[in-house]
Amino acid sequence: MGVGKILICNRTRERAETLAQEIAHRVDVEIIEFDQLANNLARADVISSCTGSLHQVIHYPDVKAALKKRRYQQMLMVDLAVPRDIDPKVESLDGVYLYGVDDLQSVIDENLAQRRQAAVEAEVMVNQLATELVTQQKVNLAGETIHAYRQQGEQLRQEELDLALARIEKGEQAERRKGIFTGQFIRQFWCFS
Repeated sequence: MGVGKILICNRTRERAETLAQEIAHRVDVEIIEFDQLANNLARADVISSCTGSLHQVIHYPDVKAALKKRRYQQMLMVDLAVPRDIDPKVESLDGVYLYGVDDLQSVIDENLAQRRQAAVEAEVMVNQLATELVTQQKVNLAGETIHAYRQQGEQLRQEELDLALARIEKGEQAERRKGIFTGQFIRQFWCFS
């Protein structure tokens, strides 16, 4: 959908023209005289105001008339001025959505709170993942250690078995050798590392 046209209204024509030149290459721009502001409100779907005026420049009766002229199509009004440029009573009109500096600050505060909460949740998630990673590394290391321990045990068993069989072949009694074999195997098995 996009922006069809931007109406620029400033108390000085020179400032309005400067702003228009800055954005004219991106969108159709029309400058309206400050004293014609009320008459042009009905043409705008979105109104943003930020003057240095000490008094309101957009009044309730003008917005009410603009709404009627627009057949009550919605209007978004953003008042960035302090003090306010737009009469706060316009917010009571059906179809007018008025946001001021305080509203924007609450949106900013809510956004910051959400970001802080997201940061806390991310930190918890990172800590959980780190804990899981450390646990998995310990499991992997334990698995490697157990595997190495089994290999050494199997190698020791095979060496002792070969020695026992060689001695039995040389005439040593099998029962005697069996007792020596198991005793040596158990002693060596618990002592290697």
